[in-house]
Amino acid sequence: MANGISLRRLRRDIITHGSVHSTQELLEAHQRSPVSGLSFTAALDGEWLALPEEVWNDVLQHLGVHEYTYGGGHKFAGSEDLPGVRIDCDDYMCCAKGRAGLELGCNGLGATIDYSSAHGYLQALCRKAKRIDLKSLEPQLRVPHIWRAHDLIGKPGGMYAAANGEVRF
Repeated sequence: MANGISLRRLRRDIITHGSVHSTQELLEAHQRSPVSGLSFTAALDGEWLALPEEVWNDVLQHLGVHEYTYGGGHKFAGSEDLPGVRIDCDDYMCCAKGRAGLELGCNGLGATIDYSSAHGYLQALCRKAKRIDLKSLEPQLRVPHIWRAHDLIGKPGGMYAAANGEVRF
């Protein structure tokens, strides 16, 4: 159960509230987004699932990625003796993106590598009424704080500078 919601209900909400969009629509959403200056790549899927923010909140709560211990000193299980192996922002980003696709069939999360701020975070394909947009989110944080990244994109000297990097769906 995620945030009191069963997996069965979460899957039903994804099917009920999700909408499928073309790669062209995804590209247009990227061009309107605060990360439009980053290079953009869409994989071979051709169709992309957009969800309302409320359903993305439930998806990310279900994935529980924010519950992993974060920090420069944290090691992957079994890697305690290996130098340089740790769980950090790009690991959280990849984990959330991969698990959303594999466990729930949600391919509407894009991985963002922001070289200008040395940070990894996500773009969620969000649907509100008939419009779709990309919203930046931080998988290391709990709902509703995961969305704070969106309001911080492009701020000089911040964790989300979005001046040089890439977004991959």
